[in-house]
Amino acid sequence: MRDGTEKSIIPPTACPSCGTPLVRDAGKVALYCPARATCPMQTSGALKSFAGKHGANILTLGDKIIDIFIEQGFLTDFISLYHLGEWSDKILALEGFKEKKLQNILESIETSRNMPLANFFVALGIPQVGRKTGKLLAKYVNEKIMGNRELIGEVCFHLTYEELEQIHDVGPATAGSIVYYFEENREMIMKLLHEIHPVIVMGDRFQKKETGLNGKSFCVTGSFESISRDEIHTFIEQNDGEVRTSVSPKLNYLIVGSDAGSKKAKAEELGVKILDLEGLYELVGE
Repeated sequence: MRDGTEKSIIPPTACPSCGTPLVRDAGKVALYCPARATCPMQTSGALKSFAGKHGANILTLGDKIIDIFIEQGFLTDFISLYHLGEWSDKILALEGFKEKKLQNILESIETSRNMPLANFFVALGIPQVGRKTGKLLAKYVNEKIMGNRELIGEVCFHLTYEELEQIHDVGPATAGSIVYYFEENREMIMKLLHEIHPVIVMGDRFQKKETGLNGKSFCVTGSFESISRDEIHTFIEQNDGEVRTSVSPKLNYLIVGSDAGSKKAKAEELGVKILDLEGLYELVGE
């Protein structure tokens, strides 16, 4: 398909944000900026990820606000979030920031001190650790600490590649990424754990029933009046069920709300059992 008009791509040599020379790991293709702690764009990205819905869930701290606070020097890393109140006078002097707005931000940050342990692992931005792996890691760490939050750091800093690979659905690359992250960021994590107190379960709205859902698989679709889909996912997982994002012949149940759409039609076509929310609760004796 080439016709001679193509141009060679010249790879960048320096980070466009901070000017640090880019590096490439042996055997890897990707170039990256190694100045994780001082690069403005990496600081911005890390803080936005940390504050996100599936991390610390500080939703009043939007992307634009984070960038403003970084530019002003109020935010520099995760720990600085929990000292943002020290800048209250200067924040209120900025255009668009009133007392109520700042109060909402600070209250959300305070609430995040008790984020679920799984959210904590997602918030850290460990490469290859998303929501599913965060939950698996939280479950594994909790089994090690037996509910004692004071031991979270000690256990995390001593995780080994071999033991992580024994966790179902955690592959070699992910295991290596987790071990490396805790080794390289030990000091930061220790300081962060002095600021926050991760809770062991995924929220306290639901408590696990003895019956459980016995390893059955569930997909949730549609909208629900008094509960979010994330909360339904939590309920399923805390009762030993498995959450899936798509409908297939191997799916055990589709949980439907209003406006269920194509997933419901596909479940009917494949013969997958369809339940409403009350049907789900009945499975565990709610």
